[in-house]
Amino acid sequence: MLTTTATSAPAQAVSNHDRLVLIQTMIAEAGWRKARDHAAILHVLDRRRRLPLLAPENLSLADMAKRYSKFHSPHKPINKHRARVKAVTLQSAPAWSHEAVTRFYDGTLPDPCRGKALHWGSFSDYRGRTGFRSVVDCGPTHNIFTR
Repeated sequence: MLTTTATSAPAQAVSNHDRLVLIQTMIAEAGWRKARDHAAILHVLDRRRRLPLLAPENLSLADMAKRYSKFHSPHKPINKHRARVKAVTLQSAPAWSHEAVTRFYDGTLPDPCRGKALHWGSFSDYRGRTGFRSVVDCGPTHNIFTR
């Protein structure tokens, strides 16, 4: 059973710009279909932005997404996947993505990692690496979530 964890994100309307950044991040990092990863990603970003060593300047959730997600890196080449996700608008975004962002800001989006994950990555990102991060059980996900 998933439990909802309290979030420090304000229970207010999120700007259209921030909403789009978060939607694009979720899709880029975990795909076009609703997945447990999407909720976990929002919660990881929130935890990271509240840590003084990672975000001493009090970043918004969208700013942390731009800082942490490789999708937003200006140094990554534009491939077919990135171009397709960058073309997503608020009007073309899947309904589940709007719901996830709204529920996160309302404090009703359960965290499948139960507040334990600080990172995510693909299985290939973690293949062969040992010891530096422990895997967090978030249930069936496309990514690996770690501490």
